[in-house]
Amino acid sequence: MDRKGGHTNIMSVISEGASNGVQLAIGIGASLIVVTGLVALVNGALGIVGLSLQQILSYVFVLLAYLMVINPDHVLTAGQLLDSKIVLNELLLTVT
Repeated sequence: MDRKGGHTNIMSVISEGASNGVQLAIGIGASLIVVTGLVALVNGALGIVGLSLQQILSYVFVLLAYLMVINPDHVLTAGQLLDSKIVLNELLLTVT
């Protein structure tokens, strides 16, 4: 039988797996904290001129909403929703 990792018993395998899982969870948590902090830093810097990252991205996604042929009365709201969805799903999942 081919033994990978050089483990001699089941307890050794279990403890190494648990250790790897804890390290992975700590890494993901740290990444989420860093991304949240960076967004807050950018929002703080943009707050000097009265803007936020969410406002800027929602205006960028208004163009996408127009391409999706959304009613022009609702296009700004659609841009804000697209901003929230894409930033929360894609940015945070990419980091983790």
